[in-house]
Amino acid sequence: EYDAVLLSLVREADLSFLISPELGNKEEHRIYYVAISRAKRNLYISVPTLSKENEQKMKELGFQILRLKAEETERCSEISNGVSPLISSKMKNL
Repeated sequence: EYDAVLLSLVREADLSFLISPELGNKEEHRIYYVAISRAKRNLYISVPTLSKENEQKMKELGFQILRLKAEETERCSEISNGVSPLISSKMKNL
């Protein structure tokens, strides 16, 4: 276990492991769940984009949404529109 865990997702669609989990049927959902379950205090999930619909769903789950400017990240050239969404939660909220 770690005080903080950062899970970096390749696609926004990968958030489905939290939004509509299928832990019994999808291996990647189980893998992501194991990763986030290692966070003792803070959990961060990085995604390349975040739709308003998924942002609302994540907020309903107790997550805070942070948007980082390109100059605040190491992968500036890979970030769409110069902004990268970061989903954050204190573990007591999950």
